[in-house]
Amino acid sequence: MTPQRGAPVELPGTAYLSVRFDPAQAHDARGAGTADVPPSRIGYPTLRGWAAAGDFEGHLSFGLGLRPPAGGTPPVRLGESTRPDGTHVVAVDVRRA
Repeated sequence: MTPQRGAPVELPGTAYLSVRFDPAQAHDARGAGTADVPPSRIGYPTLRGWAAAGDFEGHLSFGLGLRPPAGGTPPVRLGESTRPDGTHVVAVDVRRA
């Protein structure tokens, strides 16, 4: 579920990353969600959780909660591909210490 406009998105972690897609949407013509979003707490060492942050007028955003290693911000890589069935996949690689 996407939060109300202006509402904070609560995520576990001590650092946060915003991922935004333009143009994009994660709902069908009736307004039902179409993106698979895991629980807000997923338990990886650096990536602690993520949540939908907005889906409005062609702008789709997610927040990622991170726990970076002490002393810095971890490098982040983004990748994207399209599966044979047409599903678009975006990968966020957050490197550990």
